[in-house]
Amino acid sequence: MTLVAAPYHARKLYALDAWAAATSAYERLLSVCDEGGAAHLAERGIPYVVFAEPKSHRVGDKIIYGPHFNAAWQAIIENCDGHTHILSLDTDVIAPPDILEVMEAHYTGGFLIHGVPWREGYLRPGKGYETSCALASVADWKAALARCERERNYYDEPRNLYGVVRDMDHTDVDLVELVHLDNGGATPKS
Repeated sequence: MTLVAAPYHARKLYALDAWAAATSAYERLLSVCDEGGAAHLAERGIPYVVFAEPKSHRVGDKIIYGPHFNAAWQAIIENCDGHTHILSLDTDVIAPPDILEVMEAHYTGGFLIHGVPWREGYLRPGKGYETSCALASVADWKAALARCERERNYYDEPRNLYGVVRDMDHTDVDLVELVHLDNGGATPKS
């Protein structure tokens, strides 16, 4: 059984209703540390788990990264009772309603990673993708998170679990179009 999960922050409210509609047929769990975000999820009946904001996290435009990202995912992993797999689907990425079936049909092991196009606001040259949709077993998510905790220096640049996943057993796919919503333009990354 697969759980659709992701970290959530109130800054992603602009996409939450579209994400909720696209994932309504699945078992879901979002992790949140801000009261506003928890209220948004409760209003929509989306299951969530609250985690403590890491003291070492730098608050800024890039809300979910580094220690915050790891704490958010640790909370999901610790609360995915009865599920064998997790489909990570960021709350600003809107997939077709059959995304889980599509991903499961192509899953063979490790991480199945489906990228979404970079936002224009990132001002990056050429074509590129972010990893915002990934399917793996709960055991593989735990191993990736443990490796991320062990090997990454979070204070040099934003890093997240997917950076570690790319070094692990994985398959990159482009199966269906995933829409990456933006709230009036993203802050360019440097």
